[in-house]
Amino acid sequence: MSGADMKMESMLVAGVSARVSNDDPAAIGALWARFRAADIAAPTNPDIICVYHDYEGDHEAPFRMTIGHRQDAAMGRTGDLATVTVPAQPVIVRDASGPQPDALIAAWQAIWGDNLPRAFVADVEFHDAADPERVTIHVGIRP
Repeated sequence: MSGADMKMESMLVAGVSARVSNDDPAAIGALWARFRAADIAAPTNPDIICVYHDYEGDHEAPFRMTIGHRQDAAMGRTGDLATVTVPAQPVIVRDASGPQPDALIAAWQAIWGDNLPRAFVADVEFHDAADPERVTIHVGIRP
């Protein structure tokens, strides 16, 4: 798995959200099921974005997970949807493409094992709407 350093621009994501932890994969699966059942309309880009944020520590501590779509800040209110503003930040990009969710789980396990200078502010997965097996992870790192 290769990684590339880059700068991710700030974005607003609206969708469903819950506090979860990696030691409770059932809660993470339940949030994905809730997202699929909600049938949230994508305003312009149908790609699904999953944001990991509000970390209580590192990846072993609870965090907030928001699954939704990128929103144009000019659109205004997003109704009853949870929103998160992902800050502009340096990131390392990792590919997590392949049969899901196994490829995604393997990618995160590799990230946890790497000695990355993670910021634990916001990590973002981009799920390609046209190809559900194509996923990239943008891991927020310290500048």
